[in-house]
Amino acid sequence: MAKQLIMYTNDAVEATFSDGSKIFLAPCATEYVVQQGNHAQGIMTTKHRTIYTTSTLLPRIRSILTFRNLYAQQPFLVPALVDSDQCYQSTGTASHVRWSPNISLPTISIDDPTQTWSWISLCGRARIDISQCRQIVYITHPLQVSRVLTKQTNDIDNDIPTKYIHIFAPVRRCFSSHRLPNYLSKFVNKCLQLIEQLSNNQNSFDIDDNDDGEWNFQLPLSLPSSSCPQAHRHRLHHEMMFEADIHILQTTVVTYRLEYENPISIEAFITDENNQYLMDYFITCDIQSSFYKYYSIKDKECRLLTLSEHALPPHNERVLQIIRFMSNMRQRLISMTRRVQERPCWLQEDIVLDNHTINDTTEQLGLSSFENEIDDEDNIYRQTSIVNIGHFKYFLDNHIQIKFSNGFILYMTSEQVHSCQMNPSINFQCRITDKKKQTTIDVFDGITEPGCYEQYISAAIDWCMWVWNEKRTEEQRNLANSIQEELFRLKLFSNMNQIKDYQQSTTINPPITNQIEYYSPDDIKQILERTAQFTRTQSS
Repeated sequence: MAKQLIMYTNDAVEATFSDGSKIFLAPCATEYVVQQGNHAQGIMTTKHRTIYTTSTLLPRIRSILTFRNLYAQQPFLVPALVDSDQCYQSTGTASHVRWSPNISLPTISIDDPTQTWSWISLCGRARIDISQCRQIVYITHPLQVSRVLTKQTNDIDNDIPTKYIHIFAPVRRCFSSHRLPNYLSKFVNKCLQLIEQLSNNQNSFDIDDNDDGEWNFQLPLSLPSSSCPQAHRHRLHHEMMFEADIHILQTTVVTYRLEYENPISIEAFITDENNQYLMDYFITCDIQSSFYKYYSIKDKECRLLTLSEHALPPHNERVLQIIRFMSNMRQRLISMTRRVQERPCWLQEDIVLDNHTINDTTEQLGLSSFENEIDDEDNIYRQTSIVNIGHFKYFLDNHIQIKFSNGFILYMTSEQVHSCQMNPSINFQCRITDKKKQTTIDVFDGITEPGCYEQYISAAIDWCMWVWNEKRTEEQRNLANSIQEELFRLKLFSNMNQIKDYQQSTTINPPITNQIEYYSPDDIKQILERTAQFTRTQSS
């Protein structure tokens, strides 16, 4: 069980477990990164394809995908990550889930302590649950995960398979009743109307049978399980995640949801141990206000209370902690000058990261002379592009250039970049060019007096700090590799010397050589003369 789960606005998921390990799931869910260890002992990072998940990681990936499918824009399932007993086969492709209001009236389970309204589809494989506060909607429906090509029974003489069998698995999703996807809006609104009628008059109610078409919804498409063409762009570089990108934060007790669309809202809801029924629900629909709506569901009744940050109920630690956290998040959202809200990778086009050719639409507008002076593609150290934000470049001599999508270009010299990296809170200088107006502005006090360029300066600071951290990590990695290489060389050199010394110590010259020496005639003559001289001396 994960200790904390975070979903970002682009559907990427970050999971933290009790043993300290982390898993970063890509927005399209086709890949994930496992991070184990700590900074003191060393961090080991490995990257995996989701469809090839090993048995040791399977329970964790299943829990992460369950969390992702609850809140993501599009669900993701593959057969390897679904229990076989939950799957079913069909010869047809299910495209709609149909309901009948006459036979599928909402039911309430006896074991349900919160009196959740539930519907079951005609096929019995889909279910919708609406909490008593009517703010949260859970829906479970089938989703096609694969198909298998099989042989038809009447094809006796043909051994080639000619028919597909489609495999479906259930997926559970969660939505706010005031923020529903298009494929569910009509159906859920009909359910809410029916609940309203049942609440007002439990004996009789009217159902409009003429709108049978609205008592069904079309199943969403699952994301493909194949590798995404922008696998390197998945923001698996989690250091680039901004705090304003957080969409869902789930702890062991509470789940928080931050909505950035108008009206901006922050939600917190508490479910039971099995994550089946909603117990308490908090929401603020106005981020500028310090008041919160608190739906307390106890004893099969829903009570609505209005709470203020300055007048909280005593002796209720859970409510105090939730309101304090929501207050902190509210203050952060108010103080934030930028919200990236990156689109999911399957909706992006022409996005490439790092040292590749980037299809930058701003380059089609033509470059001014100022840009030509600073735009040196051969000396780029690191670059990245974010849709609807801009093109970020970091050069080998440590100066940066950022081309924003609205036509502004920010330039910082290497000295100013170094100053920013050493202390991002002190003032620095930068140059901002407006391509449309062909004007250049020099900002001398980027921190204290940013003026209307605060969002550009904040992006530049984040870019400088991220590249600096990347460079530090890379330098440490290169240093470690250099040390390992040097140790290997020393070890190899020492081994070679030991081998050489051993060979020299074991090599002994033989006392008798195998070389045969021959005497020349002159040598024989000299030997005879010395012998004759020696014999004459002895005889005398």
